[in-house]
Amino acid sequence: MSAVTIAATLLTIVGSALAGPCSVPGGYPTIQSAVNDVTCDPINVAPGAYNENVTVFRNVTINGSQAGNNDFTTRSANPAGESIVNGSTPVGAVPVFSVTAADVTIDGFTIKNTVTSGAAVGIAVRGGGDDAAIMSNIFDTITTPDAGGNGTAQAIYLTSGGADGTNIENNEMKNIKSFRSAKCVLIGDNGPTNNPSQN
Repeated sequence: MSAVTIAATLLTIVGSALAGPCSVPGGYPTIQSAVNDVTCDPINVAPGAYNENVTVFRNVTINGSQAGNNDFTTRSANPAGESIVNGSTPVGAVPVFSVTAADVTIDGFTIKNTVTSGAAVGIAVRGGGDDAAIMSNIFDTITTPDAGGNGTAQAIYLTSGGADGTNIENNEMKNIKSFRSAKCVLIGDNGPTNNPSQN
């Protein structure tokens, strides 16, 4: 075995040993800062409001405070118990969560995105985001006032050219509103050859 191979193997072992659960905001001020730390998995997000747009560029599980809980009647009656992520980019199609890596799980959040122009998107699963799991989330108030061609709203957007094998399970979607087109789930509308499969 060469020295380079041994060093790479040791780095992999050490990196795996260091990987473990991380808390937001306990150890990290934002969800994005925890995602940026490749040793964090899973990321456990406490109840509260988080004003950010998160790019998920690696395989990771991100648990809101209601992970696994799809009792939406009880959850809606207790918003203080929710991990609420509000999109913080008011212009253009910037999703609250943008998934660009395979095997990402987003579970147990309330997701909101009110924009002033352009498209409003809750979660976008893009090229490379195969086998994502989007579960037990409340999508509430994904909306845009834009009356132009880009004034659309989607709770979940599975783009063309990726997102194969996505599991969307036990989510509640409400107040998805726009002038042009509003959809709970939009599957691949931009025309490349590899459109996501519908199962």
